[in-house]
Amino acid sequence: MWAATFVLLVFWALAHLVSAFFRGRTPATSTHDASTRRNGVFVHDAKTERHPIAWRARNAERTAQTLFLMLFAASTVTSFGYGATRATSALAWTFMVLAIIHILASAATRHFAPHIGLGILSFPFIIAIFALAFRGSGGIRDSDD
Repeated sequence: MWAATFVLLVFWALAHLVSAFFRGRTPATSTHDASTRRNGVFVHDAKTERHPIAWRARNAERTAQTLFLMLFAASTVTSFGYGATRATSALAWTFMVLAIIHILASAATRHFAPHIGLGILSFPFIIAIFALAFRGSGGIRDSDD
């Protein structure tokens, strides 16, 4: 279970590095001048300086961060709760596979449909991991009074 969390941490780190690399870079084939003259002073326009891949990398980074934090929270609660079992590990690995697909889909498109679709698919896995973490914790009916 923690291995799946570590794999998502690695994907988040890689997405962060790629995002940082393309942040602020201009494409090599750019023919426009990013500097404009305003009130007699040359002003550098930061909007024209973005690389076309920058938005893809930033979307992938945000998605990887969110998915890692979700699995990290579920793994932590499971460790402090009932403990990891084969079921929670299988759910964590399945979530990790869906998370990698989600990261790649967020890098591939700006459309909201893949985010919603993959979120709807992967969110029940996290809910199930949380639910299994608290099984056997007793409840109102288990009191001996």
